[in-house]
Amino acid sequence: SDDGGASWPVVGQPLGGAELTRVVFVDEQHGWVASGSAEQDEEGNTTGYADGGLALTTDGGESWETVFSGEARKIGALRFLDGRRGHMVSTSMSGSTLEKTLDGGVTWETMATPTTSAIGEVSGLSDVWFFDGCEGWLLGGAGGNDSGVLWKTRDGGETWIEEEDREALTLGKILGFPIEARLVTFDFVDRSVGWASGSYETIFRYDADDDPPECDDGGSDGDGGPGSGGVDEAGRCECRAVGRAAERGAGSPFGLAVLGLTAWLIARRRWRS
Repeated sequence: SDDGGASWPVVGQPLGGAELTRVVFVDEQHGWVASGSAEQDEEGNTTGYADGGLALTTDGGESWETVFSGEARKIGALRFLDGRRGHMVSTSMSGSTLEKTLDGGVTWETMATPTTSAIGEVSGLSDVWFFDGCEGWLLGGAGGNDSGVLWKTRDGGETWIEEEDREALTLGKILGFPIEARLVTFDFVDRSVGWASGSYETIFRYDADDDPPECDDGGSDGDGGPGSGGVDEAGRCECRAVGRAAERGAGSPFGLAVLGLTAWLIARRRWRS
């Protein structure tokens, strides 16, 4: 749309009619679309994945270049910082994969991700968000109930630190058992304020309680791309955490304030049903 959403002309089917899962544009000309779907049996069990694909445009959607298509996976998350740097999460029968690109999505490199958490084995990844080449969040599920787990990185994904404070994700206790939300996706206004949504119709708010990383070249608000602001020509992060990053305040790093009692009542109603 170019009229504030009043009309939506179709700009094509860039991946041959496959089920599109994500669309991302960094400006009016440069964008990407991803696809994929889960195959299920009559009982609702996932038996496979199909039509995983990615296409890019440099002319506002007038034409599309297919990067890959027809793969046995589903692209669940796709984020780009600019025309070159991006991340995506995909799911296949072998599990979830986090990948990054430094050339606008033409090639992708698999990144190491956590396999265990404080509540059990990681069951899957659902979303990723980077504020710059250094600082970012990874969202997934773990444990028998597939409860939400959050990890933060300050070194471009070389290491991931799990958010240990789980109290903010607990909706309440039913029959003595805590009910924790399964997080699905999140969105940020900036590195200080964001929201996440999850099961039981819950919405969580994030308020940072630490400062942004300070980069080796003296920057203080993340990086400005390869060769400047904390990222070298090879895309390696050179930022270091400063300020209150090592402290844990009352708000907790992912100070998720559950928007609340209604969600708890919904959880209780569903538990009883």
